[in-house]
Amino acid sequence: NVGDRFGDSSTHPHVHSEESLRSIVNRLSRIEGHIRGVKTMVQESRPCPEVLVQIAAVRGALDRVARMILDAHLSECITR
Repeated sequence: NVGDRFGDSSTHPHVHSEESLRSIVNRLSRIEGHIRGVKTMVQESRPCPEVLVQIAAVRGALDRVARMILDAHLSECITR
């Protein structure tokens, strides 16, 4: 069940559209890869400013996916 993935414990199912869920999961997968890249940069002793720029990019990406989740929640859950 798609709704189970977001862990809602109420009596009403917490369901997001397949398209919304797929988009969020794809973004998270890209962020996961980006974080692995940052880890590699640290292991390779890349300059700190370069690492910090990439960390800032990851934070921005996380903020954007959080916004996507909030938007989906407001449009798909609250309105229902």
